[in-house]
Amino acid sequence: MPGTRSLPDRATIAPYLKTILLVFGMSVLGAVVLTEMVDISSISGRVITDPAALQANLAGIESGAFFIRLVLNNGLIALMVITSAIFRTKFIPQFFIFWNGFVLTIYSLTIVQAIGSLEFLSAFLPHAVIEIPALLLAATYATHAVDRFRAEHMTWRIDPDSARWYLLIPYLYQVVPIIVVAAAIETFISLPVLKLVVGV
Repeated sequence: MPGTRSLPDRATIAPYLKTILLVFGMSVLGAVVLTEMVDISSISGRVITDPAALQANLAGIESGAFFIRLVLNNGLIALMVITSAIFRTKFIPQFFIFWNGFVLTIYSLTIVQAIGSLEFLSAFLPHAVIEIPALLLAATYATHAVDRFRAEHMTWRIDPDSARWYLLIPYLYQVVPIIVVAAAIETFISLPVLKLVVGV
């Protein structure tokens, strides 16, 4: 149906966003419950919490390269999430959000134990409140696209125009700008704060 497609508006994606937020909330709750019940050292063992190790790791970070690496890494992850819609199943983006929410929560709790709640919030909250929503938005558009693809195409072949309107355009104009802003905040605000916290 060329010419009838358009960028999904807020009202259209709102139900999908609510579902993704519910999945993310369940992952956070599940991680918190798990940390109270079992030893999570095998999961969180890769988190650098030793002060000396943190200082050495942070001291070698150069802002420009760090910013570019963040944009490319988070941009690629979000692209993988949103394009997972081509498999026509909501399970993939929803599972990604659940797993990442679960792991991030466990890692966060581990870091809190190492450097303290206030220090953790001051170092990670400024960019996390933007970075995480970028991935949630990518998953939201992916699950919306799954329904659109199912409605418009009876075969597995996806029309390029559909992919452009439901995946590429939302990714470039909605998700990528958030990723860039989050990377800038993490590089030029969160990173200096974290260095200050650990004494670099």
